[in-house]
Amino acid sequence: MVLFPERVNCWEPGTVQTWGPDDCSLYALAVGADFEDHSFVLSGDKVAKLKVYPTFLLALVSADANSRVDPLLGIGEFDASTPVVLGEQRLVLHREVEATGSVAISMGITGLYDKGSGAVVVIEARGVDPDGGADAFTATMTMFVVGAGNFGGERGPGRDRIEWPSREPDWTSTFVTPATQSLLYMHAGNDDNAIHVDAAAARAAGFDGPILTGQNSLGVACRAIVHEVCEDRAEEIQSITGGFGKPAYNGDTLTTEIWSDGSDDEEATRRLIFRVVNQDKAILIDGGRCQLAGPQ
Repeated sequence: MVLFPERVNCWEPGTVQTWGPDDCSLYALAVGADFEDHSFVLSGDKVAKLKVYPTFLLALVSADANSRVDPLLGIGEFDASTPVVLGEQRLVLHREVEATGSVAISMGITGLYDKGSGAVVVIEARGVDPDGGADAFTATMTMFVVGAGNFGGERGPGRDRIEWPSREPDWTSTFVTPATQSLLYMHAGNDDNAIHVDAAAARAAGFDGPILTGQNSLGVACRAIVHEVCEDRAEEIQSITGGFGKPAYNGDTLTTEIWSDGSDDEEATRRLIFRVVNQDKAILIDGGRCQLAGPQ
């Protein structure tokens, strides 16, 4: 197992990802949309305008990563069995997500840290308009490579912990995942990692069965915020971040608990903190933060 720190700050161009209403509707279903969410799942003459959950952009990032020979961008040489875990995901939106569009994605390594038991690799994906180059989004993924630590690098920053309010959540939303949830997200989220779709591979990796992707759980939280807090105005979400804890399984009940973190300020912005728990109160997403733009 060898690391190449000189790869930090190296960037690689990617493919142009194109999408349409069917992709957005399928994604909506994969994060819990139902018959009440017409404006997110129906298109054509059935709705005036198809709305899009902002975390749909992470499906485009996954599609781009799948097109690369090495999704870790050459940061090291690892055995094929080396576990690589998504520790945190952050998405910053620079404009509203439309139901039809295209984006050029470039990826770069912006950090490499030594945590002893493993190495943390920070990968940033930047999406821009293929023609004019206008910024569309920035997605940051913190990957933990098990067993790749103790290489003499900087330990790096710790996770920004949240002090949870003592009061009950200001908003809650519950989604009972179907028994085929991770198979659905394989298509909607462009993620066919074996531990999410193959029971034998998942058990070999130490899980009880196929697990949901962290990005799927984050998408469920995003949907909860859009409906419970934003009253379906998905364009209000400016950024969303989540740290991943316990794995979620197909059939689990995912409850998103949301608190307001401060009042409106002069820029008419709102801050939220959230977490996602399962039916046993195990925390699936911790340290969730979401920045909203105030109503115009």
